[in-house]
Amino acid sequence: MIAVYQAENLLEAQLVKGALESNGVTAFIAGEHFLPMFGHLQVMVGEDQEAHALDVIAEIRAAAPPREAPEESRRDEDEQATIDLDLAPRPA
Repeated sequence: MIAVYQAENLLEAQLVKGALESNGVTAFIAGEHFLPMFGHLQVMVGEDQEAHALDVIAEIRAAAPPREAPEESRRDEDEQATIDLDLAPRPA
């Protein structure tokens, strides 16, 4: 078995595993039962299916919207709030 994907959370790992399995790749999630203690999740496949699994994962990444860092998101919201305040009508 070989790790083809490191997930940040269980839902992400399950989504990748499901996508692999729907494309004919047998996969399992390593660390699923130890998540509360260690927090490491890897999607594993057989070595003979590694190339196909990596192709499927590449397709998933290509179709997914880019991730935005939480800090950037907050900063954009703050900038938007500032812009909104600047455009508000001034009392006479």
